[in-house]
Amino acid sequence: MLLFNKRAVASLLSATMCISFATFNMSIVANAEDSSSTVSNDNTISTSDIMYAKTNLFPALEADLIYTPEALGFTSDNVQSISLGDAFTINTYDGGNFNDINDIMYFPIISDNDILALLTLTKYNGELSASIGKDFADELSDYLDDNDDTVALFSYEQDIFGIDSSSNVEVVFDSPDNNESRQPSMDNILYADVVTSSNVLSVETLYESTTDIDISGIEPTRSYNYLIYYPIVYQGNYGICWAATVAAMVIYEVSYINNLTATQVCDAIGHGYNGGTKDDIIEALEYYLPSIYLPMYYPYVMSQYDIKTIINNDDPACMLCHDINNSNNRHAVSLCGYSEWDGGFQIRIMDSAYQCFKFSTYSSANGYLFPFGNTQYKWDYTVRLLYNL
Repeated sequence: MLLFNKRAVASLLSATMCISFATFNMSIVANAEDSSSTVSNDNTISTSDIMYAKTNLFPALEADLIYTPEALGFTSDNVQSISLGDAFTINTYDGGNFNDINDIMYFPIISDNDILALLTLTKYNGELSASIGKDFADELSDYLDDNDDTVALFSYEQDIFGIDSSSNVEVVFDSPDNNESRQPSMDNILYADVVTSSNVLSVETLYESTTDIDISGIEPTRSYNYLIYYPIVYQGNYGICWAATVAAMVIYEVSYINNLTATQVCDAIGHGYNGGTKDDIIEALEYYLPSIYLPMYYPYVMSQYDIKTIINNDDPACMLCHDINNSNNRHAVSLCGYSEWDGGFQIRIMDSAYQCFKFSTYSSANGYLFPFGNTQYKWDYTVRLLYNL
Protein backbone atom coordinates (compact mmCIF):
# COMPACT_ATOMS: atom_id res chain seq x y z
CA MET A 1 0.00 0.00 0.00
CA LEU A 2 1.39 3.38 -1.03
CA LEU A 3 0.24 6.61 0.61
CA PHE A 4 0.28 9.79 -1.45
CA ASN A 5 -1.13 13.26 -1.17
CA LYS A 6 -3.61 14.68 -3.65
CA ARG A 7 -1.06 16.42 -5.87
CA ALA A 8 1.00 13.28 -6.08
CA VAL A 9 -2.12 11.30 -7.03
CA ALA A 10 -3.00 13.85 -9.70
CA SER A 11 0.48 13.57 -11.17
CA LEU A 12 0.29 9.79 -11.20
CA LEU A 13 -3.11 9.74 -12.84
CA SER A 14 -2.25 12.32 -15.48
CA ALA A 15 1.28 11.24 -16.33
CA THR A 16 0.88 7.50 -15.60
CA MET A 17 4.44 7.33 -14.44
CA CYS A 18 6.12 6.23 -11.24
CA ILE A 19 7.31 9.01 -8.95
CA SER A 20 8.61 9.13 -5.44
CA PHE A 21 7.02 11.34 -2.81
CA ALA A 22 8.61 12.49 0.43
CA THR A 23 7.21 11.03 3.62
CA PHE A 24 4.91 13.40 5.50
CA ASN A 25 6.50 15.25 8.37
CA MET A 26 5.57 13.34 11.53
CA SER A 27 7.00 15.80 14.05
CA ILE A 28 4.91 16.06 17.18
CA VAL A 29 6.23 19.49 18.09
CA ALA A 30 4.68 22.31 16.11
CA ASN A 31 7.36 24.60 14.75
CA ALA A 32 5.42 27.72 13.93
CA GLU A 33 7.00 30.97 14.95
CA ASP A 34 5.74 32.04 18.33
CA SER A 35 3.58 35.18 18.40
CA SER A 36 2.57 35.00 22.06
CA SER A 37 3.50 37.08 25.07
CA THR A 38 4.45 36.28 28.64
CA VAL A 39 4.37 39.85 29.91
CA SER A 40 2.37 38.72 32.95
CA ASN A 41 2.63 35.17 34.17
CA ASP A 42 -0.82 34.39 35.54
CA ASN A 43 -3.88 33.88 33.35
CA THR A 44 -5.53 37.22 34.09
CA ILE A 45 -5.35 39.45 31.02
CA SER A 46 -3.66 42.66 32.15
CA THR A 47 -3.47 46.12 30.63
CA SER A 48 0.07 45.38 29.47
CA ASP A 49 -1.17 42.16 27.85
CA ILE A 50 -3.76 44.16 25.91
CA MET A 51 -1.14 46.66 24.77
CA TYR A 52 1.14 43.82 23.68
CA ALA A 53 -1.69 42.12 21.77
CA LYS A 54 -2.67 45.32 19.97
CA THR A 55 0.90 45.71 18.79
CA ASN A 56 1.98 42.12 18.17
CA LEU A 57 -1.05 39.85 17.75
CA PHE A 58 -3.99 41.84 16.43
CA PRO A 59 -2.36 43.46 13.36
CA ALA A 60 -1.83 40.16 11.54
CA LEU A 61 -5.42 39.06 12.24
CA GLU A 62 -6.73 42.47 11.21
CA ALA A 63 -4.68 42.13 8.03
CA ASP A 64 -6.30 38.74 7.40
CA LEU A 65 -9.66 40.51 7.59
CA ILE A 66 -8.67 43.46 5.41
CA TYR A 67 -6.58 41.74 2.74
CA THR A 68 -8.56 38.47 2.49
CA PRO A 69 -12.06 39.26 3.79
CA GLU A 70 -13.53 36.39 1.78
CA ALA A 71 -11.55 33.94 3.92
CA LEU A 72 -13.65 35.08 6.88
CA GLY A 73 -16.94 35.21 5.01
CA PHE A 74 -16.93 38.94 4.24
CA THR A 75 -16.54 41.10 1.14
CA SER A 76 -14.12 43.95 0.45
CA ASP A 77 -17.01 46.40 0.87
CA ASN A 78 -17.51 45.19 4.45
CA VAL A 79 -13.98 46.21 5.46
CA GLN A 80 -13.63 49.57 3.73
CA SER A 81 -13.99 51.47 6.99
CA ILE A 82 -13.51 49.49 10.19
CA SER A 83 -12.40 50.33 13.70
CA LEU A 84 -11.72 48.52 16.96
CA GLY A 85 -14.11 48.91 19.88
CA ASP A 86 -13.43 48.70 23.61
CA ALA A 87 -12.89 45.27 25.13
CA PHE A 88 -15.62 43.46 27.05
CA THR A 89 -15.89 40.19 28.96
CA ILE A 90 -18.73 37.76 29.60
CA ASN A 91 -19.34 36.64 33.18
CA THR A 92 -20.40 33.08 33.90
CA TYR A 93 -23.52 32.05 35.81
CA ASP A 94 -23.62 28.67 37.53
CA GLY A 95 -27.29 28.81 38.50
CA GLY A 96 -26.60 30.57 41.78
CA ASN A 97 -23.55 32.80 41.52
CA PHE A 98 -21.83 34.98 38.96
CA ASN A 99 -18.12 34.61 38.35
CA ASP A 100 -15.79 37.04 36.65
CA ILE A 101 -13.91 35.81 33.62
CA ASN A 102 -10.44 37.32 33.32
CA ASP A 103 -8.77 35.08 30.75
CA ILE A 104 -10.98 35.85 27.71
CA MET A 105 -11.64 39.31 26.29
CA TYR A 106 -13.64 40.30 23.22
CA PHE A 107 -12.91 43.33 21.04
CA PRO A 108 -15.68 44.27 18.60
CA ILE A 109 -14.68 45.27 15.09
CA ILE A 110 -17.04 48.05 14.07
CA SER A 111 -18.22 48.74 10.52
CA ASP A 112 -21.02 51.18 9.66
CA ASN A 113 -22.36 51.28 13.21
CA ASP A 114 -22.52 47.53 13.37
CA ILE A 115 -20.38 44.78 14.88
CA LEU A 116 -18.81 43.08 11.89
CA ALA A 117 -16.57 40.58 13.70
CA LEU A 118 -14.93 39.87 17.03
CA LEU A 119 -11.26 39.87 17.89
CA THR A 120 -10.67 37.65 20.89
CA LEU A 121 -7.74 37.66 23.29
CA THR A 122 -7.23 34.64 25.53
CA LYS A 123 -4.61 33.69 28.10
CA TYR A 124 -3.50 30.27 29.27
CA ASN A 125 -0.25 29.01 30.78
CA GLY A 126 0.79 32.65 31.03
CA GLU A 127 0.73 33.11 27.25
CA LEU A 128 -1.59 35.03 24.97
CA SER A 129 -3.49 33.77 21.95
CA ALA A 130 -5.79 35.68 19.65
CA SER A 131 -8.41 34.87 17.05
CA ILE A 132 -10.73 36.72 14.69
CA GLY A 133 -14.08 35.68 13.25
CA LYS A 134 -17.76 36.50 13.06
CA ASP A 135 -18.52 34.32 16.11
CA PHE A 136 -21.63 35.81 17.76
CA ALA A 137 -21.16 39.31 16.27
CA ASP A 138 -24.46 39.26 14.35
CA GLU A 139 -26.47 38.12 17.36
CA LEU A 140 -24.82 40.71 19.60
CA SER A 141 -25.48 43.47 17.07
CA ASP A 142 -29.14 42.51 16.84
CA TYR A 143 -29.46 42.46 20.63
CA LEU A 144 -27.83 45.87 21.00
CA ASP A 145 -29.93 47.33 18.18
CA ASP A 146 -33.03 46.38 20.16
CA ASN A 147 -31.77 48.12 23.32
CA ASP A 148 -31.09 51.77 24.03
CA ASP A 149 -29.64 51.05 27.44
CA THR A 150 -26.45 49.91 29.10
CA VAL A 151 -26.32 46.13 29.18
CA ALA A 152 -24.16 43.44 30.80
CA LEU A 153 -23.36 40.03 29.35
CA PHE A 154 -23.18 36.66 31.07
CA SER A 155 -23.20 33.02 30.04
CA TYR A 156 -24.80 29.87 31.35
CA GLU A 157 -23.04 26.78 30.06
CA GLN A 158 -22.38 28.00 26.50
CA ASP A 159 -25.43 30.21 25.95
CA ILE A 160 -24.86 33.98 26.12
CA PHE A 161 -27.38 36.31 27.77
CA GLY A 162 -27.77 40.05 28.08
CA ILE A 163 -29.37 41.97 30.95
CA ASP A 164 -30.31 45.64 30.90
CA SER A 165 -30.41 48.09 33.79
CA SER A 166 -34.06 47.18 34.40
CA SER A 167 -33.00 43.54 34.90
CA ASN A 168 -34.64 42.30 31.71
CA VAL A 169 -32.81 39.15 30.58
CA GLU A 170 -32.67 38.05 26.94
CA VAL A 171 -30.84 35.34 25.06
CA VAL A 172 -28.10 36.83 22.89
CA PHE A 173 -26.61 33.63 21.49
CA ASP A 174 -28.24 30.22 21.78
CA SER A 175 -25.52 27.60 21.55
CA PRO A 176 -26.25 24.43 19.55
CA ASP A 177 -26.37 22.06 22.49
CA ASN A 178 -30.12 21.83 23.13
CA ASN A 179 -29.65 22.65 26.83
CA GLU A 180 -32.83 24.67 27.44
CA SER A 181 -34.22 21.98 29.72
CA ARG A 182 -31.21 22.37 32.02
CA GLN A 183 -31.33 26.14 32.30
CA PRO A 184 -32.22 27.62 35.68
CA SER A 185 -34.81 30.35 35.91
CA MET A 186 -33.54 33.78 34.96
CA ASP A 187 -36.54 35.61 36.46
CA ASN A 188 -34.89 36.70 39.71
CA ILE A 189 -31.53 37.81 38.31
CA LEU A 190 -30.74 41.47 39.05
CA TYR A 191 -28.60 43.74 36.92
CA ALA A 192 -26.57 44.73 39.99
CA ASP A 193 -25.62 41.08 40.53
CA VAL A 194 -24.27 40.71 37.01
CA VAL A 195 -22.62 43.97 36.12
CA THR A 196 -18.86 44.54 36.49
CA SER A 197 -16.55 47.13 35.04
CA SER A 198 -15.58 44.84 32.15
CA ASN A 199 -18.79 43.10 31.04
CA VAL A 200 -20.75 46.29 30.35
CA LEU A 201 -21.66 47.46 26.88
CA SER A 202 -23.08 50.92 26.44
CA VAL A 203 -25.23 51.05 23.35
CA GLU A 204 -24.85 54.83 23.29
CA THR A 205 -21.06 54.87 23.16
CA LEU A 206 -20.21 51.48 21.59
CA TYR A 207 -19.90 52.82 18.07
CA GLU A 208 -18.24 56.06 19.12
CA SER A 209 -15.51 54.91 21.49
CA THR A 210 -13.36 53.19 18.87
CA THR A 211 -9.81 53.37 17.55
CA ASP A 212 -8.64 53.15 13.98
CA ILE A 213 -7.18 49.84 12.90
CA ASP A 214 -3.58 50.31 11.83
CA ILE A 215 -1.91 47.61 9.74
CA SER A 216 0.69 49.90 8.22
CA GLY A 217 3.48 47.65 9.50
CA ILE A 218 2.03 44.60 7.75
CA GLU A 219 2.91 43.94 4.13
CA PRO A 220 -0.04 42.85 1.95
CA THR A 221 2.19 40.27 0.25
CA ARG A 222 2.54 37.42 2.72
CA SER A 223 2.31 33.66 2.57
CA TYR A 224 -1.25 32.42 2.81
CA ASN A 225 -3.56 29.83 1.35
CA TYR A 226 -7.10 28.87 2.15
CA LEU A 227 -9.73 26.56 0.67
CA ILE A 228 -11.81 29.15 -1.15
CA TYR A 229 -14.98 27.10 -1.61
CA TYR A 230 -14.91 25.31 1.70
CA PRO A 231 -18.46 25.08 3.06
CA ILE A 232 -19.88 26.00 6.43
CA VAL A 233 -21.98 23.16 7.83
CA TYR A 234 -24.06 23.81 10.93
CA GLN A 235 -24.16 21.15 13.62
CA GLY A 236 -27.76 21.96 14.54
CA ASN A 237 -29.12 21.75 18.06
CA TYR A 238 -26.98 18.77 18.94
CA GLY A 239 -23.45 18.10 20.10
CA ILE A 240 -22.42 16.71 16.72
CA CYS A 241 -19.68 19.10 15.69
CA TRP A 242 -17.68 16.05 14.58
CA ALA A 243 -20.39 15.10 12.08
CA ALA A 244 -20.68 18.66 10.77
CA THR A 245 -16.91 18.69 10.24
CA VAL A 246 -17.10 15.39 8.36
CA ALA A 247 -19.95 16.74 6.21
CA ALA A 248 -17.93 19.83 5.28
CA MET A 249 -14.88 17.74 4.39
CA VAL A 250 -16.96 15.40 2.23
CA ILE A 251 -18.75 18.22 0.39
CA TYR A 252 -15.41 19.84 -0.36
CA GLU A 253 -13.70 16.65 -1.53
CA VAL A 254 -16.50 14.93 -3.48
CA SER A 255 -17.89 16.81 -6.47
CA TYR A 256 -21.14 14.83 -6.66
CA ILE A 257 -22.15 15.56 -3.04
CA ASN A 258 -23.34 19.17 -2.86
CA ASN A 259 -25.41 19.01 0.29
CA LEU A 260 -24.83 16.95 3.40
CA THR A 261 -25.98 17.65 6.94
CA ALA A 262 -24.49 16.66 10.26
CA THR A 263 -27.53 14.54 11.16
CA GLN A 264 -27.31 12.71 7.82
CA VAL A 265 -23.72 11.79 8.66
CA CYS A 266 -24.86 10.37 12.01
CA ASP A 267 -27.67 8.43 10.34
CA ALA A 268 -25.33 6.98 7.73
CA ILE A 269 -23.17 5.23 10.32
CA GLY A 270 -25.96 4.48 12.79
CA HIS A 271 -24.76 7.01 15.36
CA GLY A 272 -27.00 8.99 17.71
CA TYR A 273 -27.10 12.77 17.66
CA ASN A 274 -24.43 13.13 20.30
CA GLY A 275 -20.68 13.33 20.75
CA GLY A 276 -18.43 11.22 18.56
CA THR A 277 -14.93 9.79 18.65
CA LYS A 278 -12.03 9.71 16.24
CA ASP A 279 -13.22 6.27 15.16
CA ASP A 280 -16.65 7.69 14.32
CA ILE A 281 -15.02 10.44 12.27
CA ILE A 282 -12.89 7.96 10.33
CA GLU A 283 -15.83 5.59 9.81
CA ALA A 284 -17.98 8.43 8.45
CA LEU A 285 -15.23 9.69 6.13
CA GLU A 286 -14.67 6.17 4.82
CA TYR A 287 -18.42 5.77 4.27
CA TYR A 288 -18.68 8.83 2.00
CA LEU A 289 -15.26 9.22 0.38
CA PRO A 290 -14.06 7.09 -2.56
CA SER A 291 -11.74 4.21 -1.71
CA ILE A 292 -8.68 6.13 -2.89
CA TYR A 293 -8.98 8.26 0.27
CA LEU A 294 -7.40 7.04 3.48
CA PRO A 295 -8.40 9.04 6.59
CA MET A 296 -5.61 8.84 9.15
CA TYR A 297 -5.59 9.70 12.85
CA TYR A 298 -2.60 11.53 14.35
CA PRO A 299 -2.49 11.86 18.16
CA TYR A 300 -0.95 15.31 18.00
CA VAL A 301 -1.17 18.77 16.45
CA MET A 302 0.10 19.18 12.94
CA SER A 303 3.36 21.11 12.57
CA GLN A 304 3.47 24.30 10.54
CA TYR A 305 5.07 22.31 7.72
CA ASP A 306 2.26 19.75 7.73
CA ILE A 307 -0.44 22.42 7.95
CA LYS A 308 0.96 24.02 4.82
CA THR A 309 1.28 20.63 3.13
CA ILE A 310 -2.36 19.77 3.85
CA ILE A 311 -3.78 23.09 2.65
CA ASN A 312 -1.45 23.45 -0.34
CA ASN A 313 -2.56 19.95 -1.29
CA ASP A 314 -6.13 21.34 -1.47
CA ASP A 315 -7.31 19.28 1.50
CA PRO A 316 -8.97 20.10 4.81
CA ALA A 317 -8.33 18.25 8.07
CA CYS A 318 -10.36 17.61 11.21
CA MET A 319 -9.01 19.29 14.34
CA LEU A 320 -10.00 17.51 17.57
CA CYS A 321 -9.91 19.98 20.46
CA HIS A 322 -10.54 19.94 24.19
CA ASP A 323 -11.74 22.44 26.77
CA ILE A 324 -8.66 23.55 28.73
CA ASN A 325 -10.68 23.38 31.96
CA ASN A 326 -12.54 20.14 31.28
CA SER A 327 -10.88 17.52 29.08
CA ASN A 328 -14.20 15.68 28.74
CA ASN A 329 -15.70 18.69 26.94
CA ARG A 330 -14.52 18.41 23.35
CA HIS A 331 -15.06 20.16 20.04
CA ALA A 332 -14.21 19.37 16.43
CA VAL A 333 -13.55 21.98 13.74
CA SER A 334 -12.11 22.00 10.23
CA LEU A 335 -8.60 23.14 9.36
CA CYS A 336 -9.11 24.93 6.05
CA GLY A 337 -6.36 27.50 5.58
CA TYR A 338 -3.37 29.36 6.98
CA SER A 339 -1.67 32.75 6.82
CA GLU A 340 1.86 33.73 7.72
CA TRP A 341 3.14 37.18 8.52
CA ASP A 342 6.50 38.32 9.81
CA GLY A 343 6.47 37.21 13.43
CA GLY A 344 3.41 35.00 13.36
CA PHE A 345 1.50 32.07 11.89
CA GLN A 346 -2.29 31.71 11.89
CA ILE A 347 -4.60 28.87 10.96
CA ARG A 348 -8.05 29.22 9.42
CA ILE A 349 -10.81 27.05 10.83
CA MET A 350 -14.49 26.40 10.15
CA ASP A 351 -16.48 26.27 13.38
CA SER A 352 -19.83 24.49 12.97
CA ALA A 353 -21.14 25.86 16.28
CA TYR A 354 -20.64 29.54 15.42
CA GLN A 355 -21.24 28.81 11.71
CA CYS A 356 -18.25 30.88 10.71
CA PHE A 357 -14.63 30.92 9.62
CA LYS A 358 -11.94 32.30 11.89
CA PHE A 359 -8.19 32.72 12.09
CA SER A 360 -6.29 31.75 15.24
CA THR A 361 -2.70 32.50 16.26
CA TYR A 362 -0.02 30.11 17.49
CA SER A 363 1.79 30.20 20.84
CA SER A 364 4.69 28.02 21.94
CA ALA A 365 3.10 27.01 25.26
CA ASN A 366 -0.41 26.32 24.00
CA GLY A 367 -0.27 25.66 20.28
CA TYR A 368 -3.59 26.80 18.84
CA LEU A 369 -6.38 28.04 21.12
CA PHE A 370 -9.72 29.57 20.21
CA PRO A 371 -12.75 30.48 22.33
CA PHE A 372 -16.40 29.56 22.19
CA GLY A 373 -18.17 31.89 24.58
CA ASN A 374 -16.28 31.52 27.86
CA THR A 375 -14.66 28.23 26.90
CA GLN A 376 -11.15 27.96 25.49
CA TYR A 377 -10.59 25.04 23.15
CA LYS A 378 -7.11 23.70 22.40
CA TRP A 379 -6.24 21.67 19.32
CA ASP A 380 -4.60 18.39 20.34
CA TYR A 381 -5.42 15.61 17.81
CA THR A 382 -5.93 15.44 14.05
CA VAL A 383 -7.65 13.37 11.37
CA ARG A 384 -6.22 14.12 7.93
CA LEU A 385 -6.59 12.61 4.48
CA LEU A 386 -4.00 10.53 2.69
CA TYR A 387 -4.43 8.63 -0.56
CA ASN A 388 -4.18 4.90 -1.14
CA LEU A 389 -2.79 3.61 -4.43
